[in-house]
Amino acid sequence: MFARFNANPNFAPEQLNATEAGYRVLFGKNVFMDVDGYFNHYHDLFSEDLIDAFSLQSTLPYPTAAPSPVYILLPAQFQNGLFGATYGVEMGPEWQPAKFWRLRGTYSFLRMSIKQAPVPTGEISEGPGSDNGSSPQHQVTLDSSFDMLKRLQLDLIYRYVSSLTAQSVNGYSTGDVRMGYRIGRNFEFSLAGQNLFQPDHVEYIGDPSGPVAVRRTAYASLSWNMRSESGPSRSPKANSDH
Repeated sequence: MFARFNANPNFAPEQLNATEAGYRVLFGKNVFMDVDGYFNHYHDLFSEDLIDAFSLQSTLPYPTAAPSPVYILLPAQFQNGLFGATYGVEMGPEWQPAKFWRLRGTYSFLRMSIKQAPVPTGEISEGPGSDNGSSPQHQVTLDSSFDMLKRLQLDLIYRYVSSLTAQSVNGYSTGDVRMGYRIGRNFEFSLAGQNLFQPDHVEYIGDPSGPVAVRRTAYASLSWNMRSESGPSRSPKANSDH
């Protein structure tokens, strides 16, 4: 079975109209909450469409050492056959109960609604396929950071990602740990462990390789910063905004 993709001179750029609004609330001196919602409308999304009926072929479009067997040819074309919307909400509270201790959390909710645009008679569109169920609907992170000494810092991170229903991938929970120690004014040595709750977990289904599992890992690093800082630097994961 072969697919032949014919050129499409009328293919248009995919388009997005995005709307987002957010608000930050301060509760006292050491507690605040970020909340924002968004609505994204997409049209002219990329699709793979069959533009004609299947046909039986007996010759290949390149030289072969032996006669080729009969095969099915699928005449296809890249088109702008999908449209739809995504919407959701994100929240990010932060609390500093002590000068040396900071707690942060994030939560995001995502809903996808991708649909098939009308296709001309005789054509078959792939449709939205697994798009609507291939992104997690819920994601949660909890981060506890300790500046234990002037030069020593500890990060504890918990992560939850919900299931991918279209790919039959289960949700998972896992955790990361990182300890960093500043050596002098510009060097930092750190030890970290990632995905520690289980030996491995599946995050998505590869095409065509199948389930893609992420293993538990540990590593050490030595970094040099040209700028002098008063304390240990935070890891990218622990210090990134959601």
